[in-house]
Amino acid sequence: MQSDSGDFRIRALMFPNPHLLKADDVSGIHTVVREYARVAPKYGVDLVSPGESADIVIGHAGMGGPKNDVAMLHGIYFTSDYNATNSEWRANYHVVEAIRTANVVTVPSEWVAETLRRDFRIDPIVIPHGVVFEDWQHGYEYVPNTVLWAKNRNYDVCDPTPVSSIARRMPDCTFFTTFASPGAPRNVIKIGVQKHGKIKKWIARSAVVISTVKETWGIMYAEAMAAGTPVVTANHGHVPNLVQHGVGGYCYNPQSLDDMEYGIRWAMRHRDTLSANARELARKLTWEQAGQRLARVSKLAYDMKIGERSFVV
Repeated sequence: MQSDSGDFRIRALMFPNPHLLKADDVSGIHTVVREYARVAPKYGVDLVSPGESADIVIGHAGMGGPKNDVAMLHGIYFTSDYNATNSEWRANYHVVEAIRTANVVTVPSEWVAETLRRDFRIDPIVIPHGVVFEDWQHGYEYVPNTVLWAKNRNYDVCDPTPVSSIARRMPDCTFFTTFASPGAPRNVIKIGVQKHGKIKKWIARSAVVISTVKETWGIMYAEAMAAGTPVVTANHGHVPNLVQHGVGGYCYNPQSLDDMEYGIRWAMRHRDTLSANARELARKLTWEQAGQRLARVSKLAYDMKIGERSFVV
């Protein structure tokens, strides 16, 4: 809405709400919300607390009730591919309701957008995430032959079993993981879920970071690249687009443990070159760009809400 100064500013109520986040809220969505709260005001979007007046409502991943003006989606569970839990079905229900009722739908990557175009017949707006590059420059020396797998949970799509499988084939390497599957070999060391400040050190000191799941964007892997830690990723989801096979890391065939092992060892051999490349790739991924896109989307949603259908994003 128009301010007294003539500048266009929008008051947005976002769920999860950045003013209510706790220090131990460490999911990717929580990171996104915190960064939007930091950068959005620069571009005319003020994120307000619940109970304050708001021009629009923005909900992440189906949160925020049955009618959001902007539905910011982060993917959907492919429940037909495996025996999904009740919580995954419920999450999908809320995501579908958000898609059905919102004026504007956004996704973080083309990989997610393709699913919505194919299965929902809608064309969402892509707003990529970012990384605070300066926060990941450090003076740590990496520890050779170390691998990090770090997810904030050990269920649904975040199964740690592949880490045990590859660790058994690589007894000369140490695999640090936030979770470990039952019967994990001795070279798998469980470190538990870490707060942001501590996981930064783990990322910086690892020889490589691995991704074994279909990430809808992959904030942690962009952060690893900013720190100069190469990423070895399964060749599905969005992370391969960040890594660029052979540039900032290695993209392996997710059906081949041989290729995964080769990728890890190849990345360790070429770490210095990959590290420099990864930093340059990550330097281009800014939250400021995301904030600018959020501002355009917020203006679009507000115009649609009041009946002025602006389509410039």
